[in-house]
Amino acid sequence: MVATTREQGKRRPAGGPPIPTANASLFFTYDEATHLLTPPTSSICVWRVVFDRRRCLVDAVQAERMRAGLEEAQRRHVRALVAAVACATMGRVRAAEAKLDRARCHNSELEEKLRQISAEGQAWMGVAKSHEAVAAGLRATLD
Repeated sequence: MVATTREQGKRRPAGGPPIPTANASLFFTYDEATHLLTPPTSSICVWRVVFDRRRCLVDAVQAERMRAGLEEAQRRHVRALVAAVACATMGRVRAAEAKLDRARCHNSELEEKLRQISAEGQAWMGVAKSHEAVAAGLRATLD
């Protein structure tokens, strides 16, 4: 049920991969139930260091992925926020432009009314001058 590395990886356990061996002085045991190699007790510290380093690397990779994901989420959030502000601003700009158009239209109507009233005033001034001339002529004839 258990094989050792002394067999130099030549024999394949039932249902499992060949046992890799780098050094014949290390005695790894192979558990057929779990298909795992178990290092000897003296090298557990070495394996723990390797495991800790790999775990640190995995943690660093996961942290980098999380950082990149958070940055992307922040970029999406900023884009959505800018789009919402732009939409609201465009609504206000359109309302201000419509108000400006109404003011321009009202201004042109008032200018036209001013021209008409000015022309009417000029006409009445002419009538008043002619009446003054008639009055002056009548006064002259009376004197």
